[in-house]
Amino acid sequence: MVTTEHQMSERNACALVGLSRDTYRHAGQTSALNVELRDRIVQTAHTLRHWGYRTIHDLLRPQYSEINHKRV
Repeated sequence: MVTTEHQMSERNACALVGLSRDTYRHAGQTSALNVELRDRIVQTAHTLRHWGYRTIHDLLRPQYSEINHKRV
């Protein structure tokens, strides 16, 4: 960590690397749906390598109706 190695304040260290202080303090939370969806996308992409994201989205749409093409 920059703060401990270089004896800097949190505010100065975050400004130096261009990071929000809120992002520094609170790590992101990955939802269970995102993890499950990511695993299904990777599994499908490895199985059917010639398929693109649009076709994979069409395949997953019946099981995950709340996702859109941008999330895939």
